[in-house]
Amino acid sequence: MASTISKSVGRAFEILESFRDSQEPATASDLTRRLKYPHSSGVAVLKILVQLGYLNYDRIKKAYFPTQRVHKMGVWVQSALIGSSGLLDVGQAISRATGETTAITSRSFIFNHILNVFKPERPLALGLPTGVGITLCNSVVGRVILSQMNDIDVDRILRFTKFWAKNQKTEPIAAPDDVWKSIKFARDQGYLVGYDVWLPGVGAIAYPLKAPFDGYPLALAVTGPSARIKKSEPHIRRTIEKCLKLAAQ
Repeated sequence: MASTISKSVGRAFEILESFRDSQEPATASDLTRRLKYPHSSGVAVLKILVQLGYLNYDRIKKAYFPTQRVHKMGVWVQSALIGSSGLLDVGQAISRATGETTAITSRSFIFNHILNVFKPERPLALGLPTGVGITLCNSVVGRVILSQMNDIDVDRILRFTKFWAKNQKTEPIAAPDDVWKSIKFARDQGYLVGYDVWLPGVGAIAYPLKAPFDGYPLALAVTGPSARIKKSEPHIRRTIEKCLKLAAQ
């Protein structure tokens, strides 16, 4: 039963995220084919989302689309976490000074939740979508978020992520030893650098951020092509540390 509930909840969020990516109405067949769900299971989740008021259903076109309730459900999050703390200005300043994509990220269960992205106008600047994305374990910035949590909670997230990956038949979780090694480094040094952790050819430098609420860790990451990030690593680190220091004053 628990496994069935977990799968249904996961599919509900994946359906909503699919609309975020496509930004257009979709039929049940469109969604189940796109997300590789059994048709009957996908339709069951869609009906529940309609009943809860998160999706509209056009009976003529037989198409679904999110309601304003979905928008209202999350529109306040960014403001509550970073809107009044000056972090938006910090992220923008770091992106301009480094010439690389900068993201401010929080945690959403076992996943990264990208709250804001600052993308510079330069060739090969990495594009990142806002919203819930890759797992905490499989990303540099996610491991910095984990480093701000206690070991019991981290262990729980590792176990949930392993269960989720197996259940969804998706990419395997990173080796726990590698995750713990990264967490220890981030705790000891106050930052984390990684290459080819999330995607081949992509590097990231991440720092923890002071969160306005206990239990809601935040992190900032500068990311881009591995070769470029590696070449500029000292400059990027100095820039981040200078901007964070100024923001704390």
